[in-house]
Amino acid sequence: MKQTFLDHISNEKISVVEPLINKVIGFYRENLELVRTDDVQSTFAREIKDQEGKIVPLGKIQLTTKGNIEEGLVHELLHLALPLKTGLYTMEKTRQDPQNFFAVYNNMAEHDLILPDFLEMGYHLETFLAGGFTIDYKRESKEAMGWWIYEYIRNVITKNHLGSVGAKQSEKAIKDIRQYGVQFYPRLDNSFKTVYEWIKSRKKMEPKDHPQMMRALIVLLNLGTPGKYLAPDGDGALKEVSF
Repeated sequence: MKQTFLDHISNEKISVVEPLINKVIGFYRENLELVRTDDVQSTFAREIKDQEGKIVPLGKIQLTTKGNIEEGLVHELLHLALPLKTGLYTMEKTRQDPQNFFAVYNNMAEHDLILPDFLEMGYHLETFLAGGFTIDYKRESKEAMGWWIYEYIRNVITKNHLGSVGAKQSEKAIKDIRQYGVQFYPRLDNSFKTVYEWIKSRKKMEPKDHPQMMRALIVLLNLGTPGKYLAPDGDGALKEVSF
């Protein structure tokens, strides 16, 4: 698997990316999967696997065949390695969150934590995320309140992970979301303010604070109250941790 990863890394970056690859392989061991996809963006998944009666980590990457392939792979490898810093592998699902929106919000929040490493390796901000998309928020009156909150969080967090063009698009989106969302649902004004305070508070956090911060967001969004999560417990192992 190591050589498979390295085959997608340019010669000038091998020396800085190889330690990351070693870290990922050391933690997931043989439980790593890499497949190619024609989707515009690459994705990752941190799953669990029963191995001889023990729960072990299973890491998966779907690597795009388009655009910035190398940067996409490094981005997803950073996600797979991040639990070794934060202590959060995955959080238990709650009854109020059957669709596991936690994973979606956690992916966005983790970008704050992996972007510095991505840039330190010599990659560029413009290649950190795949191309964004724009929405005509004025036409979205039928969407539920939860959708508006998601769009607000997505744009406020993501605008700092984009190049200048993408950041300007996100800034306009935030303005439109606040304007039209509150028109459709007046209560959203307070929700946006509360969520923004959560986002601001994350700027002061250390990686080890990530589990508590994500639990606080899930509670804030009325998606339940997670009581436990899985954390790394040495190479190839996970343990259950209670809040």
